[in-house]
Amino acid sequence: MELNNCDRCGKLQLQKRGILCTDCQQLYFNESRVIKEYIKMNPRATMMDIVQHTGLSVKRIKEIII
Repeated sequence: MELNNCDRCGKLQLQKRGILCTDCQQLYFNESRVIKEYIKMNPRATMMDIVQHTGLSVKRIKEIII
């Protein structure tokens, strides 16, 4: 293990490079859950529908989905 910065927020952490800090991991999982639930309830939703109803950016949604 070594000292690195979180890829998302830049917080200093003692982990392998390329890994999110625990706060960002939790945020990622919460955002993933919101997207998954919205798509489950609205299977024909477009990307813009997801953006408008979740409040997440297109970039963030793509990071999570892809």
